[in-house]
Amino acid sequence: MSSLNETVLLAFRDELCKEAGFADLIAKNKGMLQNAGAAAGVGALGGAALGGVHSGLKNYQEARDSGAGVGSSALHGLAGGLGGAVRGGAAGALAGGIAGGVGARFGGSAGRLTARNDIIGSAARSGQRQVHAVTGMLSPQELHGIRGGSFGAKAGKGQEWAEKAQNMGLTSIPGYLGAMKEHGVGKVLATNAKEQYHNMPKAMAALSVGLPALGVAKTLSSPEDPNGPGKGESVGRNLGGAVGGVMGGVMPVAGNIAMSAAGSAVGGLAGRGIDKLRGRSMKGPVNDLGATAPLEPTESQNTPSERVMSPSAAGQQKDVGL
Repeated sequence: MSSLNETVLLAFRDELCKEAGFADLIAKNKGMLQNAGAAAGVGALGGAALGGVHSGLKNYQEARDSGAGVGSSALHGLAGGLGGAVRGGAAGALAGGIAGGVGARFGGSAGRLTARNDIIGSAARSGQRQVHAVTGMLSPQELHGIRGGSFGAKAGKGQEWAEKAQNMGLTSIPGYLGAMKEHGVGKVLATNAKEQYHNMPKAMAALSVGLPALGVAKTLSSPEDPNGPGKGESVGRNLGGAVGGVMGGVMPVAGNIAMSAAGSAVGGLAGRGIDKLRGRSMKGPVNDLGATAPLEPTESQNTPSERVMSPSAAGQQKDVGL
């Protein structure tokens, strides 16, 4: 006879959730993620170099073939090289990440890559930091070991608050969310702000405040586009992106970008609500039924135009001059 009852089933469900949770999944695959991150970093480096050189030379030669001078062709090649480096880096990171993850299944280890003191080691450590920013796979000590977290913090107050932020888990998106749940939103935001205040370069701080402020000022002073986002949405995206970027300031680049994008999206939604409250709930001109009127006539619509007909075409007698 089965001994299953409601209590047993509830307990089983709770334990199943723990085993199948995100943190447990990351812990079980930590070695694979470390390998994938390191290999992705090296792959991005190689892909960027190859893609940049190939596109740069190609664009330079195309400019020369079209009759451009050496200087102009060089600038054309440089612009193409930058684009090629971005594309090549992305492709290389993807290929390297897959190869690293597969290699981990056969006993491969990223330790030899991250221990190197050359550009390859730097790329491998950078790749691991980006994966950590999204997954939170590393402990504070492990993150410090690959030169992340509080590794580059200044002495004194900067070092103190960097270590507090790192130990609280603010170096990754999952860690940030977990810290807010454990310590409260206020304490997390205060720790984040103090770490940024003591460690962010003054020029960077000025840009992080000045650029969004300029964007807001431009939006508020410019005429509102009836076919684009409202002023509230635009301002919300600017401010939300800035706040998200500051919140992700302790994280590696991948986490910082994700936090900024999330903040921009949330700010845009809030701003859209403000636009609705002020009566701008639709884009474009609105017809009598409250629907957005199309800018171009559809097949069922006729556009009135002036027509000139001769007396004969109109069925009238021609005027006879004397």
